[in-house]
Amino acid sequence: MSAEASTALRARGLAVDYPLPDGKPHPRWLFSLAGIPHFRALDAVDLEVHAGELVGVLGHNGAGKTTLLRTLGGVLSPSAGSVESLGVPGALFELGGFGNVHLTGRRYTERWFRLHGIVRSEWAALIADIREFSELGDRFEDPIRTYSSGMAARLYFAVATSLRNDVYLIDEILAVGDQHFQAKCWTRVRSLLANRVSGVLVTHDWAAVLRLCERCVELRHGRVVQAGQSEQVVRRYLGLTEQVFPRLARFAETLPDTHVVTAGHPATLIIPVESDIEGAVGIAFSVERLMPGQDWQILMLGAFREACVGRGRWTVEISLDRLPLWSGVYRLALFLRGATDGVGVPVAQDQRSWTSGNGLRLVVEGAGGRGVAMPEFALELSELDE
Repeated sequence: MSAEASTALRARGLAVDYPLPDGKPHPRWLFSLAGIPHFRALDAVDLEVHAGELVGVLGHNGAGKTTLLRTLGGVLSPSAGSVESLGVPGALFELGGFGNVHLTGRRYTERWFRLHGIVRSEWAALIADIREFSELGDRFEDPIRTYSSGMAARLYFAVATSLRNDVYLIDEILAVGDQHFQAKCWTRVRSLLANRVSGVLVTHDWAAVLRLCERCVELRHGRVVQAGQSEQVVRRYLGLTEQVFPRLARFAETLPDTHVVTAGHPATLIIPVESDIEGAVGIAFSVERLMPGQDWQILMLGAFREACVGRGRWTVEISLDRLPLWSGVYRLALFLRGATDGVGVPVAQDQRSWTSGNGLRLVVEGAGGRGVAMPEFALELSELDE
């Protein structure tokens, strides 16, 4: 399997059929399901993972998530469609499936090395790492059949992650063992992701998708029913409605979804605002980015400042004296508040952010921008003629 340098994994039109028993002999089902009762577990699934990206896959039980992972990992052959990958994906699902429980931990590890073509000169260092990470101690030399389920899971995970792959297929198998070992598993996975590996995360945990995946898809009955930015997919997956604000002051419909600036140079963001409030309205902003293997990080934060001072349409200019960001795509969040409540606290009026599913993109072009220190910024506003 091969893929373009910028694409780590690509699936096109994937379909997987399982035969259904009907009490009749069908010896030819091994070669074709034509004319044989069958169930379509995946149907015309498209999925693309960019290099250095973790894509989430959400879905309820029976949606086809496990079948998708098995097909992407080469365990199942698709009935239709194709899979392209930057080499053999590392599978973090159904761990230990090829093993024999009568093998010792060491023999299991050595069999895994042989199956994956690891040269013997590298075995000693890898075995030492696996033994230490799995916390098996002397039990590493005992048969796996004498292990508890948690001990076996620790061994299988340590072996599966002992080598770096370009692509990882991750199931909810990480929820094994006690909290201490689960934390170790996630630390290792995050370390892999931080080093520009790619992957697919299949999970029921929509919060993990929001923390780790900028993009995700939802599977339902074997089909992709939605795909896109994780916050938008998750909101629809959970059936959440749009957050309601008073909107006496609001961002105008002409507010662009994408702002383009240059790294290391002064930048100005033009924000159109409409207000039905007699008094002042404040505006604040933040710039965030998903750090691979970590979480969303707030890189820049501008506290509330006065944006407009009466009814009408306004243009607010947020000026930064320099932009200390690397080139790339970031999330821009904007917030409006004004018209105090009964105890004098300003009320939130409108917002554009990933938490409400309507965040903006900040595209930083060029090179430079070392560091993420908060620069000085200023606001200018002008009232528009009616």
